[in-house]
Amino acid sequence: MLIRAAFLSIALAGAPALALAQEVPPAGLAAEGRRQWEQALRIYREVLAREPRRHELWIRVSDIEARLGRKLAAAEALRAAAEAKGNDAQLWRGAAAAFSEADRPREALAAHERAVALETGRVEDVLLRAQLATWIGDNKLAAEAYEEHYRRTKAPDSLLNLALYGSLAWLYRRKKFDGQIFATYLICYAVTRSFVEFFRGDYAPAHIRGGWLTPAQLVSVGILAAGLILFFLLRMHRGGNGNEVPVQKTRHQMNSK
Repeated sequence: MLIRAAFLSIALAGAPALALAQEVPPAGLAAEGRRQWEQALRIYREVLAREPRRHELWIRVSDIEARLGRKLAAAEALRAAAEAKGNDAQLWRGAAAAFSEADRPREALAAHERAVALETGRVEDVLLRAQLATWIGDNKLAAEAYEEHYRRTKAPDSLLNLALYGSLAWLYRRKKFDGQIFATYLICYAVTRSFVEFFRGDYAPAHIRGGWLTPAQLVSVGILAAGLILFFLLRMHRGGNGNEVPVQKTRHQMNSK
């Protein structure tokens, strides 16, 4: 499912750095180095039985369980890491991703909501909530989330397009050369579409170039380049023959004379 891909892209991404926050038992590291995963798990869990707040060890346990193909155990260990640290939204997102991969959407949604409570305002979180709610069959929550996502992305897009139409209508009566309106539309559309893309949040990270450029923004770069080239070529052509496009008069203006 798409939701799994979206969540998996953030799962455990920050685990290595977090795991260095405290000293890891050397015996466990040695067992990992020898790829003796069960022995490493036993060592880490013995320490965790005494010190359950060691989130960096829970992260290592989660990583090993994932290596062994035990997805639910990996998700539960990552949730334990998030609970131990308490205020790390990225860890909760990782737990949501792990539960999603383990086919446990309710636990994934619960972890996701913990992440949202710690870090609000992300449009992509609204979309992920909608997708998870759809997965578990909570139609009411899904509808509310999709509606919120629409208000935060599609509504601004509609308003920008309406403003673009008004601007082009105003410019039409003041154009200086043929093709100016079309070239201007290409330029303005590319800019407005790229702006709206920053708020969509419905692209899987694997499709985002350089960490921030979406496929639509890549296309917009080409549209912007085409619009600029067309604009300057047409303007140069108008300048070369010395002619300007006369503004067409309305019937009311013609009758008024």
